[in-house]
Amino acid sequence: MPRANPIPSWGRLALLLMLGASEARGGECAPAVVLSGDATLVSELATLLQSNGVATQAAPDCPVAQAKLSLRAGEIDLDLSDGFGRSHSRTVSSTKTAAALIESWLTVSAAPENHAASTTIEPRPDAPAPNTTPAPAPSPPTRDAPVRGESAPTHAVAPARAAFLLEASVANDGSLWGAATLRGCVRLGPVCGGGLVRGAEDTRVGGDAPRHDSERIAADVLLTIGLPTQLGSATFSPGIGAGLNWVHITSRLPSKVEAGAIVDDDSASPALELFADLSWPIAQGLAFDVRLAAQAAPLSHTDTFFDEGVIVAGAPWGRVFGGFGLSYGTP
Repeated sequence: MPRANPIPSWGRLALLLMLGASEARGGECAPAVVLSGDATLVSELATLLQSNGVATQAAPDCPVAQAKLSLRAGEIDLDLSDGFGRSHSRTVSSTKTAAALIESWLTVSAAPENHAASTTIEPRPDAPAPNTTPAPAPSPPTRDAPVRGESAPTHAVAPARAAFLLEASVANDGSLWGAATLRGCVRLGPVCGGGLVRGAEDTRVGGDAPRHDSERIAADVLLTIGLPTQLGSATFSPGIGAGLNWVHITSRLPSKVEAGAIVDDDSASPALELFADLSWPIAQGLAFDVRLAAQAAPLSHTDTFFDEGVIVAGAPWGRVFGGFGLSYGTP
């Protein structure tokens, strides 16, 4: 019986090369994630991931994870998914933490026990049957579990925000005022409770003060409560404040009575203020604020009056404010 011709040496070499190429293709798939969402966050995070050896573009025929980024109230919302139907959402404080979480996610997602691929092994007759129960998949990091690059939380801190603003206002008597305002609040569930302190000065452009040679300064101290609402990347916060309005008025005595002497009076009233704040994030925790407000002080002494023979301007009972400034923290 004739013997079969053996495979030529060049044929064996070609077969080995094909098998080697097949095995090499199986190991070509490096960790990769495609980023989408906020352009600034995507650019910064891509740089961090690439420096750690994580590709941000998938190689042909290789699985790839998806990561969507958005900025909300100074923090980063991260939504992850992969080609095996797994997904996870997390809010983190920085792109460094987001990069560490993505690397951890890719490691878990790439584990063989976490996707559908499997290999069937025929047991030997004398060997015990293999355990076919799949091993539990490692759980992705949760919000309470720290990931690499993020320290474990020690205690809960209520989010807070403080702001400094420059304002201009028009009063009911037609006067124009300039003001500096410091405000702050602490998040209490859906609302933000805090306070406001404002100092203002009549510019003597319009109103009663220039007509009666008077000068006026004012101060407000209010307790406030706002309702922050997300509008895309900005935060809109309408609210109300209540407290005290104080106005100090000075007028000069005529030179024929007493040169250089002045008369001063004060007016104080409860005040109610409605406001609307709009904040745009410009850096981590820092935002540009615009503010509109309307205030009423119904018990102010609004009428002009005589004091030591001098006509003194009254205090306005209402003002409308507009201003801008910077805030820091979580709205």
